[in-house]
Amino acid sequence: MSALTAVWTVATDCVPENLRHEPVHHEILGFTAYRNESKDIWRDFLKSLKKRGLKGVLMITSDAHEGIIHAISAVFPTVPWQRCRFHFLEISQTKRRKGIRRAIMPQSVCRL
Repeated sequence: MSALTAVWTVATDCVPENLRHEPVHHEILGFTAYRNESKDIWRDFLKSLKKRGLKGVLMITSDAHEGIIHAISAVFPTVPWQRCRFHFLEISQTKRRKGIRRAIMPQSVCRL
């Protein structure tokens, strides 16, 4: 028996407090399982959201995966993109920890 790997793509909206006069509201706009995160997969996913009526998008926030960035520029060319702060901090912390380890460990240990 082999394992099946799937990538879940999820789109949510986020309406700022100052537009609704209540706490931030999130709603799932769409989700689908795919086998990878290629440019074509992301493009198809974003096109499906647009086809179902998604409009008035003010900004798209995501990780910096090449596939989604390419798809955003193809499907929503006028919508600004912003890197997700969570993913940015997660990657920067990982790199920082690696840098600290290299600074305090002998070079022979770092190469393991």
